[in-house]
Amino acid sequence: MGSSIAWVDRDSTARQRSLQLISSFNAPESRDELGIGGVRDAIADILFPGTSTIQTRLRYMFHIPWLMAQLEDRRISSRELPAASRRAEIQLMEAFQASGESDYIGSDAGSSLKRLPSSVYWAGLEAWGFRLFSGAQSRYFAAMDDLYLERRAHRKAADDDEEGFGTASTWHQQVLKLMPDGYPKGATMSIERAEAELLLDLWGKGPKGSLLNWLAQDTADRQQLDPVDEIWLHPRQVDFPPALLVLVGHAHRFAYLVKAAALLYNLQLAERSGREQLVEDYRQQLSDRARENQDLLADWVPTDLWAILGQHGSPPDKSTRDFVQSWLELSRNAGNKVAALNDARQLIQRREGVLKKARSRFASPAALRQWSGSAGLGLLNYRWNITQRFLQEWFEGYQQ
Repeated sequence: MGSSIAWVDRDSTARQRSLQLISSFNAPESRDELGIGGVRDAIADILFPGTSTIQTRLRYMFHIPWLMAQLEDRRISSRELPAASRRAEIQLMEAFQASGESDYIGSDAGSSLKRLPSSVYWAGLEAWGFRLFSGAQSRYFAAMDDLYLERRAHRKAADDDEEGFGTASTWHQQVLKLMPDGYPKGATMSIERAEAELLLDLWGKGPKGSLLNWLAQDTADRQQLDPVDEIWLHPRQVDFPPALLVLVGHAHRFAYLVKAAALLYNLQLAERSGREQLVEDYRQQLSDRARENQDLLADWVPTDLWAILGQHGSPPDKSTRDFVQSWLELSRNAGNKVAALNDARQLIQRREGVLKKARSRFASPAALRQWSGSAGLGLLNYRWNITQRFLQEWFEGYQQ
């Protein structure tokens, strides 16, 4: 029997995480082989709320509300809304193509696209205050008939010049006011100045203490963007708010610690596969990483990170905490000799066995044969890549 993934479709955040998991199946270098994805995502949610690894372009945050608002204006029924929404998103793709855009979701798949932009951005739209309706997209569709009735009652009770629909509002009114005339004709991915100003305002009103907001405000004040490969290399980090600076430090240490664990995981698979060149490469990389980690991890206390994540409602489970602590202690004790430490090897094998059971590459020859030679080796960046792209697109609009 084939494996499957399912979720209760009432929580847009849970749905987003499921979509990210499914997306990772097509990116071997980013697979969560050792079960640390929960910690990674919890850190990213604090630093860069509303972002996702499956997002692509910033202006979708405007395109989706504009499309949905047009359908609402036409009073499309709850029963017809899912299909109408899909048609609208396909039409948006056609508008992008006509405008000369090439980097958009569905540029290759076209009308056969399965994962529509609205599902990719749904959770982020709420996190940033663009979406006022709380709930999964399926619930939004199902609730629309009732929302139409509530709006009609609101209009009868309100003054003629009152804006909005009271509790039946689904989208931020300032977002809708920026919809271009004739939309979606002429649709592009370029952020306009007014949109950039609204983004800055909404980021500032969003989840308190986000690094996304701080970076945008700082960039606006200095009129300068600072691109870097990892957030802990940012030239402005000494000026980060203290709590964020502490979290970035934890993120840095955690990323390098689990990178070493991933190297030992792949080293053992290379040995079992008889791939001598990979064995040599991974052994050298692990030795180098372990040596570099000695100073970085010398005084690191993971429980401090767990406390921060717990305060934000995302504490890791006990098995993950125990795995990280055990691997940290073994790494400290063995240094660059960790590859030869049997306890370290057994820890990695047990961890994968707990997560994958019969599908563990250490237990299943068939699963081992499916190993491409590299799995889970990407350095954690906590969605910094997509955040940095969003900031670049935002800044280009803000400078207009």
